[in-house]
Amino acid sequence: MLEALLLAAAVGLASSGWTISAAILPVVAAMGVQNTALHPMNGVRLGVTFITGTLVSLGQALGQTLTGRAQPRQLGGHALLWCALTTGAAAGATLHGALGPVALFVPAILVTGLAMLSALAVLGAESRRGGPPQTSSSPPVRHRVDPRQDRPSVWPYY
Repeated sequence: MLEALLLAAAVGLASSGWTISAAILPVVAAMGVQNTALHPMNGVRLGVTFITGTLVSLGQALGQTLTGRAQPRQLGGHALLWCALTTGAAAGATLHGALGPVALFVPAILVTGLAMLSALAVLGAESRRGGPPQTSSSPPVRHRVDPRQDRPSVWPYY
């Protein structure tokens, strides 16, 4: 949600006459939020805001896969992310050409929707994991903890 608010703030600044160098600051902050939100899993770190780093990671994963030092699924994650970044860049350029700075509302809306879906998934998992409500007379129910349950349920962390 913070990322969406920052993108909307950039639209507000650009639409109200601020210079582009001032209006870009919330976008930079949103990129920082996005990069810190994803943590490495199984040795794979996906950077989501810079295309050159993702391309380098894709090349490294390809080399490691070809030499047998990495699993092919690590290659797929990097390749899919690189394709998503290039598609997003093309879509962003097209939208900016048509709408100007207001085009930032599109990713703001998408980020808000994804944040809501993630929140619903987490809340649903919590309610399924919680079990029946405890009464004061019953002993606490102990649940076996599965370490895989702590992983986020969004790609690429499956």
